[in-house]
Amino acid sequence: MPTFDWRLLDDATYPRCLPSKTGGLVQWWMIVAFFFLWPLRVDAFQDPILFRFGDTTVVLERGLVRDQPYPQQLSRVEWANAQEYRLKEGESVYFRIPLDDILSADSTCRNLGVIGLRYGSLPARGSKGDRNRLDLLSAVPTQFPDISRLISSNAKRAVLDWYQFEADDLRDYWGDKQSFANGDPTIILAIQIARNVAIRAAPNADGCFYRDGVALTRHIRDFVLSRLQTR
Repeated sequence: MPTFDWRLLDDATYPRCLPSKTGGLVQWWMIVAFFFLWPLRVDAFQDPILFRFGDTTVVLERGLVRDQPYPQQLSRVEWANAQEYRLKEGESVYFRIPLDDILSADSTCRNLGVIGLRYGSLPARGSKGDRNRLDLLSAVPTQFPDISRLISSNAKRAVLDWYQFEADDLRDYWGDKQSFANGDPTIILAIQIARNVAIRAAPNADGCFYRDGVALTRHIRDFVLSRLQTR
């Protein structure tokens, strides 16, 4: 039988095969096959998956998606080859978003983790089902541009510290100013981006979000909107 002498390159990206006297031809064929198949493996991460939220579709590259929504509908083989996935109401798909250069290299907001897209609707402010009742709170300017704190006019303190962005381009699907809460140690950010799709993210609750929250939220919104299709 041919013998193999496998060692790692300094790059550690792929194994190097050193041909032995008896197995050289077989090993070189393996090397050639690897380099031909490697681009196919990389391209697979770029394959789009169409996630269906009723009549709304969000297209995500496979390499950005953490896993199929829970409870899983597909086997591993089916998921690996899936081009379309229909979510049920209440289900979420989680993915990572490229941050590019919108944040400074030392910003802790880069530790964003995964973002969720949930099939469902958040209630508009003051509507039936709105338990937060942010419409009853008053907006007070903060030291951070485009961010106001929402406070109660009476002495009763809210369970969470609520804030809102004043930038009109960050208003949600219902037309309300985008709010977020400090749920130390993370920010609670939920964005109704379409009638039946809500974005959920949990950035760090330290000062980074108050400094970079406008740019980060705009980037998240734009990323999803650029991949959103409605019928």
